[in-house]
Amino acid sequence: MVLKNANGSGDPLLQLMPNVFRKDLKGMGDPLTVSISLNCLSRVCSEELASMLYKELLPLYTATKTLIRRKVCIVTYKMFLYYPDGIPELLPYLSDRLKDSKTGVQISAVTSIHEISRLNPRLFLVTIPSLFELFNQTKSNWLIIKLIKMVNILPGLMFNYL
Repeated sequence: MVLKNANGSGDPLLQLMPNVFRKDLKGMGDPLTVSISLNCLSRVCSEELASMLYKELLPLYTATKTLIRRKVCIVTYKMFLYYPDGIPELLPYLSDRLKDSKTGVQISAVTSIHEISRLNPRLFLVTIPSLFELFNQTKSNWLIIKLIKMVNILPGLMFNYL
């Protein structure tokens, strides 16, 4: 709440935020700190924060804790909303999470891909083979539902962008 009421970019609190996030996101030893930091980042994200912090997310895609991998997949959507120029660097990492061994991480990746595809479908044309493979291999009903939602976007992709 305090962060939302800060007065513009000159506020000292806003100037310190990127450094606090960097410190917390690199705290790979404490998953709780990283998790809380990702939650906070998704709530207070702005263009300035997203442009400064999107590279800090890259090591988190391969974190040992499933919770961190799930949350970073979801935060990718917020990063895209506020800083679309960073998505080409985040896209390969997000696409790799489709092959994750944990279903929860796969669902988070599919959810982010689905939401970003609604805004810019062309970015994820390269993930169609991975999504099809995932559809054939999964036994999770939730994941199948998410993948079917993705399939509903594909006809619009074919006609609008090819």
